[in-house]
Amino acid sequence: EAFRYHVTKSQEALKNIRRVLKGIEVLFDVCRPGDGLLARFAAPVNSKLGKWMRQRKQHFKEYFERTVRGVRYAAIGEISRDQYCGVMLGLMTTHDFVNVPAVRTKCKELILRVVEYFKRNNWIARRVTPRKKGFPYLTAPLVQTPSHLYNYVLMAYHLDPVKYSGLRRQYAPLTSMLWITCVVGAMETHFKYFGFNLAHATYYSLLRLEKDPRRFQEILRAFLILRKAVGHHRNAWFNLVEAATVPGKRNQWKNIIIDDIRRFALRDLWETPVPNPTATDPSVPKVWYTGIKITKIGWNLGNRKSKQGYLYPKKVLIAKYPQPVERRVKNTSFLWQRSPFELSTSRSNPRLRRSGIDMILPYWMARAYGILK
Repeated sequence: EAFRYHVTKSQEALKNIRRVLKGIEVLFDVCRPGDGLLARFAAPVNSKLGKWMRQRKQHFKEYFERTVRGVRYAAIGEISRDQYCGVMLGLMTTHDFVNVPAVRTKCKELILRVVEYFKRNNWIARRVTPRKKGFPYLTAPLVQTPSHLYNYVLMAYHLDPVKYSGLRRQYAPLTSMLWITCVVGAMETHFKYFGFNLAHATYYSLLRLEKDPRRFQEILRAFLILRKAVGHHRNAWFNLVEAATVPGKRNQWKNIIIDDIRRFALRDLWETPVPNPTATDPSVPKVWYTGIKITKIGWNLGNRKSKQGYLYPKKVLIAKYPQPVERRVKNTSFLWQRSPFELSTSRSNPRLRRSGIDMILPYWMARAYGILK
């Protein structure tokens, strides 16, 4: 919606932005008014969803209820770094692309609430209520994800350079080691593919906001390691991040991005069967795949166990090459975070309709950056 408003000045887009900002503020205030701890979800207890949450509260890792501005909410806590990543991306982008003073003020307020919260808590998000076993409050530490940590510091500096110049100086050396996490992340390009989505969301802001030439080059070096791993995956969202932030790359990706957006438009938002699914198409080259194994540090994505069994199968059949966008899996709310090697099947649920954010995000972003007219 921020990109849409930037292009069209649509009042409908502005209305949606204001509504979402109110919702995000509730997710903060339901945990602690005025603070930067984020809830995963919240709904008025008298609403249909609120009643459903209350009835099933024993199934959630952290369920609690709080009153915000006179409304009683049912809420789910134990927030993750991933959800912070999405919210902060949206707030920072909206601040910079929506030139409406009240909107920019609210975005700035919420971003700085997050940064102050993390700074005060040693860059660790805590639960609202303690768990009975293990670490009672620990839920989302940023200390092992330097790209996320420095991203938030850079956002704060971008919004208030006088107040946060010292904080930026303190954490700027992190940029010299970002390449390490990218090398490790680039080793596995099928299982846990959503990690590349989070990385592109983070590096979009890092590359856009960093003005120091040396730090920018260090961030760019790390980002290009990721791009070497996934640049051939025909991912419109990922390619847009590079086209928007890396000098000289817009023309390289322009036609590919446009083609993949057009291919996405061929998909049905209703979860109808994929015509001629790739899983049963003999013309699609396939290979058996096992996850990356680094046994010395105990990392084995292809043989990782959970309480219910294997989190990832020991061996899985995948496409040998990235599949065309229109032939990829249907059962997803955001296609660009699903592996392009995953084989589509005849599985369907014609009563289910996806939101289409995987269409409107690259479409309006491409419009905002002049890639799509």
